[in-house]
Amino acid sequence: MGCLQSKQKIKVKSTYNNIWDLLDTDGDFLVAADELQAVSKHLHDFQVQCCEEDLKILKSKDPTEYVLSILGKDNKDLLTRSDFNKFASMLPFSKWHSEILPLLRKKEIERLRVENNV
Repeated sequence: MGCLQSKQKIKVKSTYNNIWDLLDTDGDFLVAADELQAVSKHLHDFQVQCCEEDLKILKSKDPTEYVLSILGKDNKDLLTRSDFNKFASMLPFSKWHSEILPLLRKKEIERLRVENNV
């Protein structure tokens, strides 16, 4: 089994060496922007395609499940402050301050109203 893996690695390395040699048209062991043009469109198109596929997957996920998966947690798990700190940095402070904080305050006020009316 290991033989197939090493043959594959050799083939990949050989292919990359050939590509490098063909990219470096002037033989100075450096690839300039004009030399890179031959492959840059392919690289860019591939990355755009991958991002579009990732976006489709991300949009289809439940938001709570997404955040929990980032943290490596399940629905039944409780979050710690360090868990919060991990996902807090995913949003800019301005979004937390201008959108989420007012939302959480409203939610807390509503919770207290319901609690006091009972």
